Amino acid sequence: MSGGEGSVLKDKRKGETDEEWKKRGGTWKTSVGVPCPPTCGCKKRHQRLRRGFATKKGAQKDLTQHLEKVNTKRYASPMTMTVERFLVDHWLPHLAALPTPLSPSTLNGYRTDVERVLPYIGDINLQDLDRHALNDMYSELSVHGSRKKGAEGGPLSANTVRGTHTVLGIAMDWALYMTWVPHNVVRDAKPPTPKEAEPEPRQVWNLEQMIQFFDEIEGSEHAVIIRLLSMTGLRRSEICGLRWSDVDLRDLDEASISVNGTTLSVRAQLVDWRPKSENSKRTFLIDPDTAEILRQHRVRQVEWFLQRGQPMPDHDRVFVGPRGGVTKPDTITQAFSRLVEKSTLPRITLHDLRHSHATQWADETLLTLKDVKAMTARFGHSTEAFTLKRYVKVNLRDQAAPLGRLTAKFRAARGDGGPDSPPTVISL
Repeated sequence: MSGGEGSVLKDKRKGETDEEWKKRGGTWKTSVGVPCPPTCGCKKRHQRLRRGFATKKGAQKDLTQHLEKVNTKRYASPMTMTVERFLVDHWLPHLAALPTPLSPSTLNGYRTDVERVLPYIGDINLQDLDRHALNDMYSELSVHGSRKKGAEGGPLSANTVRGTHTVLGIAMDWALYMTWVPHNVVRDAKPPTPKEAEPEPRQVWNLEQMIQFFDEIEGSEHAVIIRLLSMTGLRRSEICGLRWSDVDLRDLDEASISVNGTTLSVRAQLVDWRPKSENSKRTFLIDPDTAEILRQHRVRQVEWFLQRGQPMPDHDRVFVGPRGGVTKPDTITQAFSRLVEKSTLPRITLHDLRHSHATQWADETLLTLKDVKAMTARFGHSTEAFTLKRYVKVNLRDQAAPLGRLTAKFRAARGDGGPDSPPTVISL
């Protein structure tokens, strides 16, 4: 924005002389050139008058403060734009057009948060939004949840409400950058505190419980997928995007999986995307028993298509749907929930399998610093503390020792010394 210009003037009526102006009270006014409002589009500077100053000195002081706001981008041209129009017509399209694209799931998450707040603040003028409206909305979300088509949903957790507050803050930061608001009012609001928003500890299964579940689901349609999730800590998007070209089964004792892509489910649509982060693109070892199960799964998969006279799918996925299509992440989640419901084990979510594997791995890897580093690489988490990152060097073989201990412990808990029987039904 170019620098603002302004002046201090006598607030005269048309044709009024100085004597008449003094006799009437002699007030002063300021005139400031400000940027064109975004709703106008003419790109010309507009003159804004401020009246009612008793002295020229007072008018000059106000002018100086006003020009400072204009020149430091803390001024917002008066305009009429609702919160809904700002979020839906401007902010979301801005995110979708970023030079470095956001993942479809991230964009969908932002869209969901926008839809959540619109029934409460969507009709408010963007420049009139204040902390009181936001605080009232947070209270309503905590009690009644989202409103869709006039209906109230269930209460939202403090963590979800705080997440929505964070997204609104990001949106209003952009509005501030665009000089559409003079201040980010979201920073003045009071969402649930971090302590209130702290999620409940995740439920995890130990090795004995994991083995029991494997026995219960043996032969089921999704047994191989669940086995692989449980023994690798893969995310569901990663396992749906896994291709046979990412799996190395040439030596079962050093079998490995590479995560090179994901398959996301966004509003009932499947989207192939890059890994969640740079660290999520990784290669890690898998235990020999799971590698053998994968090898047999590959054989059965080929036989299944040959028996039906169908060519192998071009997408090369390790797990396919009933008609040879890509397996949907939601399908895995729903299948797992049904299987857990039938089990006597504690209820956990599909993502809890990742945490269960991490907990079991940590029990084995806290013996050496290098093992801890190997664990970080295996799960695709963010970097370790600076010292570990800089001075502990690891490679693929560094995972072999903790993996061997975990495999031996798993076999001992099962009561045998070799691979458990692979499922007999192909997972489609």
